[in-house]
Amino acid sequence: MSDSPPPAAPQTATEPPLIDRAAHLRDEPDELAALLAHPDSVVVPHWRNRCLIARTDPPSPALLEVEVCGDLIEGAPEVIFLGLLEGRACFALAVDPDQASLEHPALAGQGDFTDLRLAGVTLPRRQAELLAYARGLLYWHKHHRFCPECGGATEVTQGGHQRQCTACDKPQFPRNDPAIMALVVHRDRCLLARQPGFPKAMFSVLAGFVEHGESIEDAVRREVLEEVGLAVTDLRYLRSQPWPFPSSLMIGFVMRSHSPDFRLDEQELEEARWFSRAELQEPEGFYVPPPYSLARQLIDHFMAAAN
Repeated sequence: MSDSPPPAAPQTATEPPLIDRAAHLRDEPDELAALLAHPDSVVVPHWRNRCLIARTDPPSPALLEVEVCGDLIEGAPEVIFLGLLEGRACFALAVDPDQASLEHPALAGQGDFTDLRLAGVTLPRRQAELLAYARGLLYWHKHHRFCPECGGATEVTQGGHQRQCTACDKPQFPRNDPAIMALVVHRDRCLLARQPGFPKAMFSVLAGFVEHGESIEDAVRREVLEEVGLAVTDLRYLRSQPWPFPSSLMIGFVMRSHSPDFRLDEQELEEARWFSRAELQEPEGFYVPPPYSLARQLIDHFMAAAN
């Protein structure tokens, strides 16, 4: 069989974002304060890095009306402006971590605080992205309360999209760490691997962080070469995904290897295997990541390319 190129990325229209980030309002503190007090506004609550999921069928993010939150907002470590959700102002709310989960009347009966990595399995993509947006910003604020330049205390500005040092005025901005995901294809098989920390029997695509002074494409080639000793060609971008655990942006590629002979980096991986589409269609003794993950989307794209 000839060595065919990897499946091409689909050229399809993207679904519009769930929320309008309304960046023009971030520099209007008086207007943001008025919106936070407006009865039509809603909050996306998080407690100890967990999001509130309503007990609906199917599950959905629990959005609370501002007017019922009262002292929950007053006692919150952070309240961050996210944007406009169907015309209503939407804020991320960090519930006081010392408060017992669901103890406050505004939270009781609204759902359960759940790790987004678990909740994301059942949520539509745009709803999961809204929660990822909120979680990522709240996590960043929690860990950037002091200035890296002088050590002074920082305060929230720009509606929560910036922190400013109260001593030297140095601004800080939320960061994203770019990371690549690489699905390597050889003929009619793709290469999946296991990291030591993976759940038992789960295989996924190769992944790694982009280093300073490195392009995304060079990071793909380097990571694949380091982890499995394969030189790859025909890199094709598929799509990206925010991954706020704590602050990554996953960037997915498919590519081709001319050789099936990989060499495992045993410090990074504990196992790697070539998988045919038939094996992936009916897994026996292994499984792949859930549908909401970019890794699974790359695998599903490989599967669909055979049709």
